[in-house]
Order: sequence, then structure tokens, then C-alpha cells
Amino acid sequence: MALLAWGLALLVQALALLATGLALLGGFGATRSGFGATHSGFSATHSGFSATHSGFSATRSGFSATHGV
Repeated sequence: MALLAWGLALLVQALALLATGLALLGGFGATRSGFGATHSGFSATHSGFSATHSGFSATRSGFSATHGV
């Protein structure tokens, strides 16, 4: 489950990066969209934190599985 959360967070980060790139390429019309891309970037950072937290949980679960705890 933690791996799924991590994968989804990576997907969100990739989409936010794509949105930012499209906003930069779009010129003046992308100025308004640029704010949306920045907001998406923030969301991706938040999701990245969630992925890190889930990664910790996965590591913790791996430790438990390895040591039979």
C-alpha cells in the first residue's frame, strides 16, 4: 500500500512538472495558467512528503518482515 502511495505521488509530481513546463512554453496566455502550475507544484511537494512518509512506513514494514516483529 505504501508503494502505491509513493507511485501516485511520483505521478502527481510528474504531472505538476509537465504543467509547469507547458505554462512556461505558453507565453503571455500561460501567465494565468502559470499560477495553476505553481499551485500544482505545491501539491506535488505535499504529495512528495506523503510519499516520503509512506516510504518510511514501507521501510518500517520491511524491517518488521525481516526480523519477524
